[in-house]
Amino acid sequence: MMVIAVALLTGLVGAAVPAAAASADPPTLPKPFEMDDAVSGGSPSGGVCTTTIGNDATGCFVRYGDQWFVQAIDPDAAGGTSISWSNELYAGSSRGWVTYRHGTCYGWAGVGTWVHCNKDYYENTSENYFGYQGSRLRWTVCANYCSEERVTTNDQ
Repeated sequence: MMVIAVALLTGLVGAAVPAAAASADPPTLPKPFEMDDAVSGGSPSGGVCTTTIGNDATGCFVRYGDQWFVQAIDPDAAGGTSISWSNELYAGSSRGWVTYRHGTCYGWAGVGTWVHCNKDYYENTSENYFGYQGSRLRWTVCANYCSEERVTTNDQ
């Protein structure tokens, strides 16, 4: 029953698969949830950033290097900040955008300290798993409050 529900939600039932992906084993989508503990170092130079609604944490995505950065702004948030993300790939006009990977980057540093998680996503302009171009990220940053969802393409 679970496999059927996942197939229906991701648009896999009866969908045509491009030649590039036809020979591959059918994917189980989305891929398993990824949990990462952020490490210290660096700053989000040139990143796309957002702040939580309660202004207690800031999170950023740096396209070049596919890195997530998070930092607590308020002392009450220093015990735990996070960025939850979903990587969607374009799978053709009949299927649209499909969740390929998803996960959370957890930050445990003090106030004002940037921590980051390093990922590796398909580029928006290169051929993806489904044989099309298109890779985007839906994400929110959270501490005591969360930000509104952002949608960012991954363009290097």
